[in-house]
Amino acid sequence: MNSAEAEAIASLICAAIEQPEYASNADGKAMSFGVVSMVADQQAMRVDALLRQRLEPAEYKNRRILCGQAAQFQGDERDVMFLSVVDSPPARTPFTDAAGRTQEDFQEAIQRGCQPCARPNVGSPQSQLRDRS
Repeated sequence: MNSAEAEAIASLICAAIEQPEYASNADGKAMSFGVVSMVADQQAMRVDALLRQRLEPAEYKNRRILCGQAAQFQGDERDVMFLSVVDSPPARTPFTDAAGRTQEDFQEAIQRGCQPCARPNVGSPQSQLRDRS
C-alpha cells in the first residue's frame, strides 16, 4: 500500500467536489468519481476509507464514489477517474504486477472515465501532481 498516494487521491477528490467544474455532468446529475487501484485492493480500500472520513455520507452517496480494481467498473462507469499506480519493485516492468495485470488494465481504467484527471506522482521526494489533460 502507498499511503502518500492514497492521501493525495482522497485530497484531490475532496478538492474537486468543491469546484464548480465538477458539480454536474452533461445529464445534470452530480459528477461521479472512481478510483482504480492498478495493483492492490488494500490501496483502493484505503482511499475509500479516507473519503468516507472526509465527506458527508450524503455527498459520498450522491457522487457515486467507487474505489476498486478496473473490473469493478465494468458497466458502471464514472465521470471522473483517478488511477492509483502503486510503485512496483525494480524487477517488475511498469504497469505489471505479481498477478500479471498489465497495461491493458491501465487502458481499461482510462476508458471508464469521461473527464481527464490528475495522476498523483508520490514515489520520490520531489513528488508532484501531474495533470493528464
